[in-house]
Amino acid sequence: MRMDYGKVPKGQGVNAEHAGDPIFHQITKDEITLYNRKNFDYAGGGSDPNGNFNRVSAILAMYPGLSLSDPRVVAFVYMMKQVDQVLFSLSRGFEGKVEGIDARMMDVHVYAKIVRVLDAHIREDAQPAEHNFAPGWTTQ
Repeated sequence: MRMDYGKVPKGQGVNAEHAGDPIFHQITKDEITLYNRKNFDYAGGGSDPNGNFNRVSAILAMYPGLSLSDPRVVAFVYMMKQVDQVLFSLSRGFEGKVEGIDARMMDVHVYAKIVRVLDAHIREDAQPAEHNFAPGWTTQ
């Protein structure tokens, strides 16, 4: 998300705490605000501010043969971030501050389709004449 910082006044006294460009400091403040809002959604302000990363990594640890360079796995990891947040919200009876459950589930749907698309392309590259779409589906 690009922010419009407009014209920032210059020369308002430089000190060790606020040296540098004022826009840099405003961007940093905006990032801290966004981090706090998202962290509340993913970690619930609980004792583990990195809880979402720890939960998803625990799931991934169950599959030591996964290749993180496989784009399907990458798409699954992105999807798991959303699934984890939905489950975390449901477990607390909570709607996220940044995105609600429905918006995150739409992301899950999109990531699932992306996995299917990536898989189809990988299979297509392996066997150019063959497509592995679900029964009844065609490319036309």
